[in-house]
Amino acid sequence: MGGSALHAVSATRYGSVAYYLRAESGMAPKRFIRRTAIMAGVLGGVFVFGFFYLGALNVMPDLEIPRPEMPSPNAYDTMIEAVAAIPDSDKLRKVSREEVLDPAAVRSVLEDNEDALRIVRAGLRQQYRCPPARSFSAPHHHFAIRSLVSLLLLESKAKVHDGDMGGAMDAYLDAIHVAFDSQRGGLLFDQLYGDFLQRIAHNAVWDTIRDLDAETARQAAVRLEGLMEGRVPFHELVQEEKWATLASYLDLFEDPDWHDFVIQDVASVKGLESVRLKARLILMSKRKALRDCAEFFDEWLEAAKQPYTSRTNPPEPPTDALNELVLEFVRIEARSFSFTHSEVQNGLLLTTLALRAFRMDNGSYPDSLYDLVPRYLTKLPADSFGISGPLRYKLNGEEYVLYSVGPDGVDDGGRPTGRLGRMVVVEGETGDIVAGIHK
Repeated sequence: MGGSALHAVSATRYGSVAYYLRAESGMAPKRFIRRTAIMAGVLGGVFVFGFFYLGALNVMPDLEIPRPEMPSPNAYDTMIEAVAAIPDSDKLRKVSREEVLDPAAVRSVLEDNEDALRIVRAGLRQQYRCPPARSFSAPHHHFAIRSLVSLLLLESKAKVHDGDMGGAMDAYLDAIHVAFDSQRGGLLFDQLYGDFLQRIAHNAVWDTIRDLDAETARQAAVRLEGLMEGRVPFHELVQEEKWATLASYLDLFEDPDWHDFVIQDVASVKGLESVRLKARLILMSKRKALRDCAEFFDEWLEAAKQPYTSRTNPPEPPTDALNELVLEFVRIEARSFSFTHSEVQNGLLLTTLALRAFRMDNGSYPDSLYDLVPRYLTKLPADSFGISGPLRYKLNGEEYVLYSVGPDGVDDGGRPTGRLGRMVVVEGETGDIVAGIHK
């Protein structure tokens, strides 16, 4: 057996690589030790780098989230008290949804809810602000507010049945007031739900306008104009959404198992997809995620102050795992459309009330909307879908067409669009939003 083979067997027998190397050369052990040291150094460096890198990713961001001063008393608390005063919400829901009015059933519900109606109207005289949401688990009561709107609209139906059109309009506008207030200090979802409640009230008012006398129509226009003047601007809703999202991130990061919360409760994914998502979340920088989120909202804040049709390139959300998931639910662009559409509907309704009052006073409709100022309106409502200027008006004999240019920003002469989406603008959509047709 050759010498090298003998040495190899000996090395194996004694279980020592160093023994084999020593037999080969006196310098071999030094070379082995050097290589081992280098490898250990590299691995140690990678470990140390990874340790500090992951530590840097998980450093808690230093960010102060403002908390608004809450009014006292707060109409929000009063409205929640009014909801609690409704003795039978199922009965209210059933009667309010009946297509054919049952006067006896309606009166029974209204008698049962005298306390709730009294509390609601006390709340309408107070300042309203939603409690600020500062975590993903913050409670919301926007769905409960719908029962108050239903109650007020049921009262208005009863008054219409009794021929009390002034009382009916007061109840209608109380419902719109509740819907407006529900957005104050709230998030974009509160805005969306408030727009929905306004739409319900609008539909009820449109059915009664032709039965109003001049003074009732004029007083209703005066009150609605005041409500519209105090409506929360869209950019303030975006600002509150920003603070709520950032505060929710900070609250989330306090939980050592926040990755699992995002995977299970936000993303709702399982299996291999959950493994991939967790890896992305672990490798995500908390500071960068918050910074990118804040910048995204800041860009939207500037865009929200511009006319709707000027927002040609809305900001793109960040692509990290957390923002990608959360901001998908925020959907600012869709909320922007909903808000603008609601503004236009308020303007159309307000102007229609003023036109009704003018006609009842003068026997005909005006030649121009400017004839409504200042007796019936202090100023003409702007067309929020246009770059500038008021709503469009065309007198056709004894009737008229009142309209907005619609989401495409193009004046089509009052030709109504037949494809107006409730929440989003359909690509390539044309046509106008016409009073009394699109409600």
